[in-house]
Parts: sequence; C-alpha cells; structure tokens
Amino acid sequence: MHMKRFLSTSFFLLVFFVSAFCQNQYPVRFAHGTEFFPENFAIIKQTNQVGADEIVFGVYPRYIQLEKIMNARERANFEATGARVIGYVQYATYLVLLPKNFDFKKLDLFAPRSVQAVNPDWKLSRTLRELPYGTWAVRGNHIDVNVQIYPCLSIAEGAVLCRSNGFEVLQEGVENGFIQLRIHKDDVSKVAGLPFIQYLELIPPPGQKEDTRGRSLHRSNLVASDAFGGKKYDGAGVGVLTRDDGQLGPHIDMQGRLYNYAQGSPESGTHGDGVAGIIGGAGNLDPSKKGMAAGADLYSVDYVNSFQDLTIPLFENEGVTITNSSYSDGCNVGYTLATQTIDQQLFE
Repeated sequence: MHMKRFLSTSFFLLVFFVSAFCQNQYPVRFAHGTEFFPENFAIIKQTNQVGADEIVFGVYPRYIQLEKIMNARERANFEATGARVIGYVQYATYLVLLPKNFDFKKLDLFAPRSVQAVNPDWKLSRTLRELPYGTWAVRGNHIDVNVQIYPCLSIAEGAVLCRSNGFEVLQEGVENGFIQLRIHKDDVSKVAGLPFIQYLELIPPPGQKEDTRGRSLHRSNLVASDAFGGKKYDGAGVGVLTRDDGQLGPHIDMQGRLYNYAQGSPESGTHGDGVAGIIGGAGNLDPSKKGMAAGADLYSVDYVNSFQDLTIPLFENEGVTITNSSYSDGCNVGYTLATQTIDQQLFE
C-alpha cells in the first residue's frame, strides 16, 4: 500500500511539474521540431541590437511570441506600429519584418514574451535536412532548390542578390517570392544564412499524371441532367483552368469554349485532353463521356510544379475561378512553397 501511494504521488508530481514547465515555456512548433523561446522581451526592449548584415532594404526579420493569438483588430493595431506580419507559427508566434530603428516599446500593449532572431536552420525544409537528397534534384555536386525571399524586395531584386552571391538562377517566379536556384551541395547553410532568404526547399519530384474514371462516379448527372425537368447546373459562364501537358483539342466536345494559353503543342500529350474532357467535355462525340460541367469555359496552361503561372492573371482578366492540376508532386512532404503559393492564390 505504501509503495502504491508513493508511486501515485510521484506520478502526480511528475505530471504537475511537466505541465507547469510546458505552460511556462510556450513551445514553438516548427516543421522540423519544437523550440522553446526565452521570455526576454523586457531585455530586448531596453538593449535591442541588430547586426548590419541582418538588414535588407531597411528592414530585418524577427519572431515575436505573444501571450495569446491576435484577432484581426489586434493584428491591425499591431501592424500599425510598423511591425509587418508575414508568417505564423503555433503557438502565438509571428514572423515579422521590422524597420531598422524600430522601438519595441510600441509593442507593450500586446504583451510580447519573446523576441528571437531567425535561426538559419529554421528556414530549411525537411527535404534539405534529410540525406540523401532526392535524385531528381541532384546535378553532380550541385542540387536544385526553391527559395522564397522576404516580401521587402521584389523577385527580380532577389534574383540579382542570389547571382551576386554566386548562385545560378534557374527560374524567377511571378509571385510569393519564388526563385529556383542551382547551388553546391555544401552551400545549403550559406543560402539559409542570407538575410533576404525566408525559406528554402529541395525542388519536388517530377509530377505524376492522375485521372478519374468518369461522370457517374461523382453523381454530377444529378445536378446537370439531360432529362426534362432535371437540374441544369452545367457550369455555363464559369471559367475553369487546366494545368497539364500542352494545348487542348481541337475536339468537338470543347468547340467554342476552349482558350489555349499552353505553350506545348496539341500533339505534345493526351493527358490534358482527357482531364479537360472529364471537367467539361460536351459529350458530342460520345454522350457517355460527357464531362462534369459541360457548359464551362475551358482554359489551358502548361503544368509547372511551382505554380508560378497565369492563375492570377486569368482570374483577374478572364474570370477563371476554378483550377485543376491532375498531377501528384510527392506524398506527405509537408507544407511546401508550392502549397503556400496555392494558398496565396486562393486568398487573392
């Protein structure tokens, strides 16, 4: 009995101290693991020091952890101090860009508990932390990586800085700070340490084409019925973008509704035609192969796994509100730069 009481008491005390420790520490959960930021705001407020090599275009990044998550009004007031929020990490930790001579006393109202400089290791995706690198990205002693620059500079300006640091620029994106580089395998830490780089990852593996089997599997025939008195939601007036393997058609099932922006020739592949047929084929050639939205306007672009394409211009200029990519680019690889770009496109 005494031993049972002792073990029970010991277990209770262990749980109590672990719980108290975690409550006081406010874990910060990055993709690579958990960090614990010290409660140092009072010190930073009095003695903040910023290295000249940290400042890019008049600003520098910091993680600022608060006692609680800000709501929309609080965030607007927070940014009115000059601190620009560009990212979030659980719990209540914000990646911000601060003006060169920022006065941290302006943040007293928001009860910050910690201010941390960005550790270059925190910028690395799992694909750059784990060896060996994927063979699709290796070029002898070099690897191809996607990087994201901080939004205080343009993509073109970031590309110039990358070249000035000796890296080969393979692609300049059109949004989300995207640049693709070829770097030496030993230079990963060097890239991560550059003050204008926010994030970097190994390029994803080549996309694998995917298909579905037909209209009936999705029961779309119930909302776009040919029968008298049936529902007629056939997608008319809706623009749908297909990212695939070249120009679509020509095909009688897409006649009058097809707008090709893809650079690849119509003969470059048939996968896109199949996907577009599933999306919006009219069923003129074979009624059993009618698509999901036989009245929709169909747009095409070439598939690029960085999603640095015409998505936003086609939305703004042509009213395209639905996009599709029937490709897979890795399984369970986490929240990648491409994922973030798509999220940004949705918000925009």
